[in-house]
Amino acid sequence: MQKQPDAREDLYFVLTSLAHVVVTVLFGMLLNLPQLPGLPIIAFAVASKSFALFAGENERFFAHLRWAALPLAAFSLVILSLLPPVDWVLGAFILLLYWNYPRLLKAREKSPLDILFHGGRYALLFWLGYGGALTAAAVAGAAVVFLFGVAGELLVGLRSTGDWKTTASVMGRNGAVRLVNILSFSLIVLGSFIFSQVVDFPLRLAGVGVPVPLLIGLAIAVFISQPVSLGKSWSAALSVRRREVLVIIIIVIMLVGIPALTRVNITREAPGPNYVADVSMQLYVTGPHSWDGQWIVFDYQGPGNYYYILLHTNGTLELSRYLNGTAHVGLATVQTGLSPFDSQNYQITVDDGILRVAIDGHTYITGPIQGQGGEVRVSQFIPRPNYWVVGVTRFTVTGLSS
Repeated sequence: MQKQPDAREDLYFVLTSLAHVVVTVLFGMLLNLPQLPGLPIIAFAVASKSFALFAGENERFFAHLRWAALPLAAFSLVILSLLPPVDWVLGAFILLLYWNYPRLLKAREKSPLDILFHGGRYALLFWLGYGGALTAAAVAGAAVVFLFGVAGELLVGLRSTGDWKTTASVMGRNGAVRLVNILSFSLIVLGSFIFSQVVDFPLRLAGVGVPVPLLIGLAIAVFISQPVSLGKSWSAALSVRRREVLVIIIIVIMLVGIPALTRVNITREAPGPNYVADVSMQLYVTGPHSWDGQWIVFDYQGPGNYYYILLHTNGTLELSRYLNGTAHVGLATVQTGLSPFDSQNYQITVDDGILRVAIDGHTYITGPIQGQGGEVRVSQFIPRPNYWVVGVTRFTVTGLSS
């Protein structure tokens, strides 16, 4: 005879359900970095999921608090009113799916409505977080999230009792367990591959960059899918969620803690208009574009007046300038064949109005400069805060005699 879940398990499922919607929205935001941060969207994800839980998604835990569903629905609608019109539509559909899952249509009791409703609402939450143009990466991300929702519903369906005709019961325990294993493993790997297209974090092996997120994804896929088996099918859902909590904690520490603790903001004052700036630097984590690396800013006179150099991830060295707040991009560009993911020594020399930029002793850019001296900076707050990880091992500015 199958054992019945207790209140502690219900609490555990509630907390992990809230974590799921937050992670789903953040995954969507990650694929569209200008969308960050999206606090109203995260607030809607939590409020709308809470509405679903109080409305009856959890039959036992909130049995005496059904009345709370109404103010939570109202609060969700208030949050939606702060968002663009297209998000109103997505949010309204999410709320309808939530309401029809335990009530009205009672989708969770019927195959295939249970997996369609569960996967569909997560896909809509992902798209609400994404908020960008239709791209292959966005479609792939939405598909991964939808299928994750399907796998999650199948896991929960393994615990269903009574007369419910869930998809898991229709498939049978063997088929459901087999499909969950296939989906959970392959989707985690695919999701980590998509992540590696947005966050460039290569492990350099013999000159070849292996995506670290993909390696981590493989390890997580094995860790998460291991508890799903025929013999432990009843407890598989709870075991998976326990492991998910550990994975989420580790990922949050990595995504938040590492960029916060490694944030670089170094300033050196040039003693005059003629100087040499010597910077040894290595990029570890960056974004999807070649220009998402770390700038070296010099002749800094204020937020809208400075020069900068940048070694792109494709090896292009760029010299650009901001003048009175207007960007003058590509004053000089040269292909170096170098990678910012390797440690490089940058030397910027300004002497009597002539600029010379060298990397590891080789000069790549020479030309006139209109600067008047000022500060030299390596700052992840210029021109706007970024989340990349960079290491600076040397930073000196030395004056030149006239």
